[in-house]
Amino acid sequence: MAPKGATRGKTAESIDTEDPEQKVPEQILTQPSLDREYFLLQEKNRVGHDVAYHIDKSRPQYVLFGKDIPRLCKEYAKKLQENKISFTFDADEVVKGNKFSFKVIKKMRRGSNCYIVMNTEDKNFYYMKVEPHKAVPREARLDNEVRMLMNSKRAEKQFREHFLKIHDVGKGHRKSEQYNMIATELAGFNLPMLHQHYGFQEFRPADAIRLCMQTLQAIHDVHLCHYIHRDVRPKNFVIGSKRREMVYIVNFGLSFEYYPDPHNRCVLAKHKNLSPKFQPRAFHTGSEYTRLGDMESWLYVCFWLFDRKCLPWNSLAESEKPDERQICNCKELFFAGLYDQKLATNSNLPLGPLIAMRNQLKTDLLHATIRTSVDYSFYGRTVLQMMEVMPKFQWNDLYQWQTPDALEYQRYLEAKQKSLSIQLQKSKKSK
Repeated sequence: MAPKGATRGKTAESIDTEDPEQKVPEQILTQPSLDREYFLLQEKNRVGHDVAYHIDKSRPQYVLFGKDIPRLCKEYAKKLQENKISFTFDADEVVKGNKFSFKVIKKMRRGSNCYIVMNTEDKNFYYMKVEPHKAVPREARLDNEVRMLMNSKRAEKQFREHFLKIHDVGKGHRKSEQYNMIATELAGFNLPMLHQHYGFQEFRPADAIRLCMQTLQAIHDVHLCHYIHRDVRPKNFVIGSKRREMVYIVNFGLSFEYYPDPHNRCVLAKHKNLSPKFQPRAFHTGSEYTRLGDMESWLYVCFWLFDRKCLPWNSLAESEKPDERQICNCKELFFAGLYDQKLATNSNLPLGPLIAMRNQLKTDLLHATIRTSVDYSFYGRTVLQMMEVMPKFQWNDLYQWQTPDALEYQRYLEAKQKSLSIQLQKSKKSK
């Protein structure tokens, strides 16, 4: 027993187990797919505010505390189901924002709440995203995206070129449901879709180097706005619809504003909707997410740009049920240098500069905190060094998706898709 007047410690081992209200949970589950922060918060509220469970950094594990986790998991899943938008906007339907009205052209993809819309006044096309007005906490939120993009307007022009401009925001009602919406300028394909729509297997070395530089600049601009993106991956980089040589970073729903203050700690990185392939190791261990976490994800993206299948955990991440523990172990071995010999056999990789960036990032991550800054100039210089080991090119050369062959292949796919849609309509009418 601790002497009278002594303060309790903040670890699970120091809790007085004789007190029934402060008893340590007996059940310890190893389920990395659950939303850890949500359950830690519930367990903290249950046993008292003077007790806080945390993960020992010297022993990174996938540990969740609390014997009520199965019940909390069902409640959380129920809240997610209740707060889903049960409707979709039909074609030619009008959606009103704060400033403008938009006519729905089509839905972007199945199962999403993203649409291509047309402004009824200027007849220009825009990208619209919709979400429930009352979303579940820790879900991707539009208010994070709006706050981030509005905050970027205060930056200098050269530091906001990689952000899509906000055209309008608003709230509305449909079928007794409230929703929030945001309309931004229209962008083109994301990086993985470029291979499919333009008919090439891998990026040319010249394109990969320039994409590394543009994505680095985009992440730098996000951090300059005092935000951490937290979901850096190829799908969240898109090319412009008008400026096809420009790369934009999108999807700030999971981002948050970081505070270089030890009293304001950032939230945990764990989230059920994030893909583990490009996430940093802090995502797997539940550590605090810093700016260096975005840089670690960017490093994986750089490897992917030169060879989409070169990452050692590629097959694990793309399986139907990815084992997060194995993926994290592969990333630890990757930073330890155990895959360097295998990667050296890949002629598509500028391995020297990539290994130099990995080693620098490994050193910075040893004692990383929320106040730890990033040496962006080092990474920029290292990307430029790739030009010495790869075929020479001009920085203003056309990208592969801007060449006549790629544009012709895209027109062929569009014509094929149009003919299929016409045949589908005819078959429906005949029935």
